[in-house]
Order: sequence, then structure tokens, then C-alpha cells
Amino acid sequence: MMLYRLAALGGAMLSVLYGCGGGGDDEDDDTPITTAPTTYSIGGSITGLQGSGLTLRLNGSTDPAYNFSPASSATGFSFQARLASGATYAVSVVAQPTSPAAQICLVSNGGGTVGASNVSSVTVTCATGSYTVGGTVSGLTGAGLSLGMGYQTSTAPSIINVNANGGFTFPVSVPSNAAFGVSVNTQPAGQSCTIVRGRGASTANNNITDIAVACINNSTPALTGTYSGLDGVGRQYVNLHANGTYTTALIHNAQACNAGGHTRNGNGVEFGVFAWNAATSAFTPLTPAAVDTNGGCGFSDAGDFSNSFTGLLQRSGNNLAVIENGVTLITLSGIVSTSNSLTGAYVVPGVGVLLVLHADGTFMLAETQTRGSAPSGQERGCYTADTSAQTLTFTIAGNCTPDGFPAYDLNGAYGLFFNPAGVVVTTTGAIPYSIDSNAGTFTLAGIAYQRTQPY
Repeated sequence: MMLYRLAALGGAMLSVLYGCGGGGDDEDDDTPITTAPTTYSIGGSITGLQGSGLTLRLNGSTDPAYNFSPASSATGFSFQARLASGATYAVSVVAQPTSPAAQICLVSNGGGTVGASNVSSVTVTCATGSYTVGGTVSGLTGAGLSLGMGYQTSTAPSIINVNANGGFTFPVSVPSNAAFGVSVNTQPAGQSCTIVRGRGASTANNNITDIAVACINNSTPALTGTYSGLDGVGRQYVNLHANGTYTTALIHNAQACNAGGHTRNGNGVEFGVFAWNAATSAFTPLTPAAVDTNGGCGFSDAGDFSNSFTGLLQRSGNNLAVIENGVTLITLSGIVSTSNSLTGAYVVPGVGVLLVLHADGTFMLAETQTRGSAPSGQERGCYTADTSAQTLTFTIAGNCTPDGFPAYDLNGAYGLFFNPAGVVVTTTGAIPYSIDSNAGTFTLAGIAYQRTQPY
């Protein structure tokens, strides 16, 4: 709240003197004047609205002045409530149009700080129509695989049975702009299937066709854990999950990649599906990575999948050698997590997010967004822990120089600084955490991470 004060003059309140007209004495009427704060309106444009029922809300308030329901075919809006300069604002949709046609409306440029003028840059885009959702299944040998798909306004998931490798499409169309999510409803006999690029949103005439479902035999020995190492041009991280997905993060690698020569250096993250043969140590990316921000670096070359990694991940104790064409590219060390200790590696399995807390007080976060507006990228910085209050404070500023390199943030407004839902956490605040040793989970800012171990 802004405080408005009257300046003191000679110990008395500053007054504006008014002369009295007409007869009578000339006494001044000492009446203090206060100036009401200047406030500004919050609004913007609406495109594509055809029905009624849309309700927009300002700053999450249920106060009628903070809610606006535009008429059908409206092209603009402005809340009755007004905000002072310096106040933050956030516009959201709390009810979608339902009549005469169901629509999905999305808000862009919906948040910010009020300046010295009315806010008119918020955009609400409504869409009518639908799109289909589908993709390709690979590696399936067993029977019983079924996939489920739900979307933003659905009341029950659409379930399909898949009996062979190849393409699939759900029979139910998704309203334009509505977010969808695809999951494995039942696993096939003797196999485990993993979905990549399985969530997002689209518009009419832009059908989703690139969801990948990769299946592996349960009898295949697993190679799991998080491994890390320095190679002279930066630090590399590899996480291998028991569900057959991998996440890589290449940090500070200034050296250019050469997919044909497989030098495998460069900045960026990957999230994909792999197979590993325990007898031969052969490692194979099964499909182009769902996320690949490092071009031809790492394991998958999404631009030219034929140039993806074809080599060995050879384990010896807690070490993992990455070998291609008979040449050891780098040897990584397993990050061992211990009960009730913060030090270790943690993943959000379904989305490939990887968080590593090193014993030297540095951290790495790799965020992978399979589809949508949230960027994929990584952060490398420092942290301090208050174990009594169970809070962590992260920084990428000042004298923080992990591995002798400057700390940095390639996640934009996301990161730690982040959670998977895209909620921004301040860089200066202490973030609460908890550890459940029995469940092997680490919770940070309400997000549950799973502890990893080399195996």
C-alpha cells in the first residue's frame, strides 16, 4: 500500500490558504488538502469470441469489480477495478464460453506491473473448432497396450487399444486451444512403454501427429542413475531413468558440435527414450528426442536422426564411460544420494526435469518442456541451505562460479526461478523443502522430485 503524507512546515501541516470573499473578517480557512492516488485501468482486446459465458478475472479476486463477462462478439474489455502505479496485475480466464458454441479462450500478455498509464495490452484469443491427437508406437511386442487421452474440458478420458507398431489417432477431437495429455492406461504384457511429446495444445487444422510411444521389454536390464563429469570445455550431465527415458544437460560447452564426428559437446538439454544392452553396453536412442536444444550434441540429433549416437555406455562401479567409434568421449561419475542428505540428483520423471545439488554448494537444473510455451534449458549456480528452517536459497549472481565458470540461466523466467507448472519463484527468496527418506522423494516448492541412484 502506498502512503501519502503531507509535508510538515514549521511543525504544522502544510495548508492551502483560501481568501474569503465579501464582507466579514479576513481570516484564512486552513483546510488541508489530500490528493487521491492516481489509478489506471486494466484491459485489452478480445478476438474470436462467438458465445456467451466467458469470465475474465483480475488478480484472482472474486470481487465483482475484478471480474468481467464480455458480451458475445465483444472485441475489448476493461475491468471496473483500477490499480495504482507499481501494482502487479494478472488476468486469467475463470469460465469459458458455452453458448451458442463451446470455445476455449487463452490469455496472452496477461501479467505485469502497472506503469504511469492504462494497461491495454492484454490479449484474449478465443477459438472454435478442434484438432486430433495421435502419433506412432514402436518396439511393441506384447499384447494389452492401451492409451488414454484427456483434455481441458473433457469429463472422461478417451481410451484406445493398440495391438501393433505404427500410427494411432484418438477418435475424440480436442477443442482448439484446449490443452491435452496422453498417458499409458495399461502396459503391454512383459513390456513398459513410455510417452514423449505427450502433452500440449493446438488449434483447428493443426492436428497433433508426432507423439511417440516407445516400448521396451521388462527383462531388459536397466541402466539408471545420474552421472556427471567435466571435459575441459564444460560439465556434462546424463540421467537415465528406469522407465527408459533419458535427460542430458551440457553446461558451458563452448566447443561446436560435429554430429558426423560425434564430438558431442555444446550447450542444451535433451529428453528422449533409450534402450541399453547389458551384455554389450550398447546404448541406442529409440526415437528423435522429444526435446533437443543442443542440435547435434548429446545422444540424439533430431535434425538428422541417422547421425544420433551409436555407441556404448560402459559402466564400471559408479563410473560411466561414453564410447563411440572405439573412442572414449568422456567418463562420467555417478552422483550418489544418501538418506536425509540434500546432496544428490533428483528428477520429475514424467517430464524429464533434472535437479542436481552438489556437495560444494552448486546446483544444476535442466528443464525439458515437451510442448508449449515454457522454454527448455538449464541453469547452473549456487545454493545455501538452512537445515533447521528447511529452506534453500538459490543464486546465479555475485561470486558464484561453479567449476570456475560464471553462473548462468538459460531458462528465461522459468527455473529455480521455476517449477514445472511454470510458476516463477523469486531468485532471492528462501524456498521450503522436505525429504522423505522412506519414499525416496525430495519436495521443493511443492514439487515432488524422485531421488536417483547409479545402477
